Amino acid sequence: LKVWLRILSAASHHPTLQDRIELLFPQVLAHGTYLEHFTSFGPDTRNHLLTELCARLHFRYIFEGLSPPLSLTELESRLLTQIEKQFWNDGSPGEGSINYHLFVVESIYELYLHALSRRPDFAVTLHEAMSPLVRFTMAVVCDNGHWPTIGDTDGGMGSGLFCFQECT
Repeated sequence: LKVWLRILSAASHHPTLQDRIELLFPQVLAHGTYLEHFTSFGPDTRNHLLTELCARLHFRYIFEGLSPPLSLTELESRLLTQIEKQFWNDGSPGEGSINYHLFVVESIYELYLHALSRRPDFAVTLHEAMSPLVRFTMAVVCDNGHWPTIGDTDGGMGSGLFCFQECT
């Protein structure tokens, strides 16, 4: 999905392809339409919902002709609400997994870059919302670019410094 989003993002800024993008990527349009109607809202959605909302917004920025169940503003608002709900004030992940945190922050950052050209006002708001997440990320990533395996990849260990081996 991320590869397709990158291709679509590049193609959407190419003058020759802008009017023909739906002809070039019909299966991607179908996937975006599917996401519009089957997002994982529920009692325990967590990171999956954040990445789905980012994907939906990417699709909406590119395929402006979709007839969605939510307006663009409502969808952006849901993303901001989920960011506020799923992260602590310092930007640390409520779910507790560093790997998922990095994945979600990357998804939000890519959306921010896309929003700069499509929805600049939302990009400013998104920047404010993601800043604590980025600061937390910078605090846990080691100088060598590795990060501690806390959460889903910690082998179920409750304590110990084993998880910081990646940083040395």
